[in-house]
Amino acid sequence: MTVGERLKIARKRANLSQEALGSAVGVSKAAISLIEDGSTKRTSHIVKLAEVLCVSPSWLEFGEGDIATTKLELAEQEKELLSLYRQLNERDKDALVRMTRGLSKFTYD
Repeated sequence: MTVGERLKIARKRANLSQEALGSAVGVSKAAISLIEDGSTKRTSHIVKLAEVLCVSPSWLEFGEGDIATTKLELAEQEKELLSLYRQLNERDKDALVRMTRGLSKFTYD
């Protein structure tokens, strides 16, 4: 299996489009497409791609070890929130974390 094939598997597993993944990593949709289709064999963005996709960098680049960096069971709503969060830019991620911290201080009956 190629790095492109592994990238596509991880991207689909994370429920991200090529455009959303590219945006999260700081590259274009075309750059993600070129990696996935095998036109680009190596990329300097492996660590960032792995981080965004929550996969092991060594699995993504070389196919070594397990796909996941951690084995965490998430409910569907948690998966959706995580997928949406990953599509945000850094400024919006910071704002969302601040809002969530504020919400967590309230208790509802």
